[in-house]
Amino acid sequence: MHAWALFDVEDTCVDAVFQAALRAAHASADPALGSHVLAFWAIAAY
Repeated sequence: MHAWALFDVEDTCVDAVFQAALRAAHASADPALGSHVLAFWAIAAY
């Protein structure tokens, strides 16, 4: 959520925040969350 909010406000892709979210999804063993993080990261990077 933090990465998406930064994207909305600053209109930039904040890779470090997306990487932290992806690590958190992995640590929690939640593949659905990881896939959503990657999808939103792709949208922000586009």
